[in-house]
Amino acid sequence: MPFEIPIVFQLKNKNMKIFAAVICLFTFSANGQNLLLNAKDLQSFKGKWQGKLEYSDFKDYSKLVTLPTKLEISGAADSLVVQYEYSEPSGKTIKSREVWKIVSYGEQLRINNETSDISVVNRDQNSLTIIAYSMGKDNDKSAMIEKTIKLSGSSFEIAKRVKYDSGGDYFVRNVYTFRKS
Repeated sequence: MPFEIPIVFQLKNKNMKIFAAVICLFTFSANGQNLLLNAKDLQSFKGKWQGKLEYSDFKDYSKLVTLPTKLEISGAADSLVVQYEYSEPSGKTIKSREVWKIVSYGEQLRINNETSDISVVNRDQNSLTIIAYSMGKDNDKSAMIEKTIKLSGSSFEIAKRVKYDSGGDYFVRNVYTFRKS
């Protein structure tokens, strides 16, 4: 969602235009509204986490399944290696790995081969929220996928919401919630 500033008056003096631009940039940065994701943001996620995965069953969306989950995040300056380990109800342990990478100068986040457009990066004193959108598939149907990633102190959440192209509202596909271990 683009951010627009209505023009109420025209600045004819070049120095006034530069001054106004600097004031606007300072205001947006001071309010934590810099929409670009940066390497420092990603580094905040590094470490070992413990929690759960809760997801909507693919056959019955109203049925929620909860699985204990471990997470370990490491990586370089502009990317992270995110390793999940969770136990299925059958007792089987599943391990998966993702690579998160900042692309397009912080306007996009690539998770493995899926690139999402970042619409929100909100930095507060002790928290970071990232909201990104991409087109993709869910349950073999074309869909708009929204990922919300929140880090606040020692808690961390990744939520995925889905809206099918065929219609309907967004629904929660899965939510990972973690505490730093």
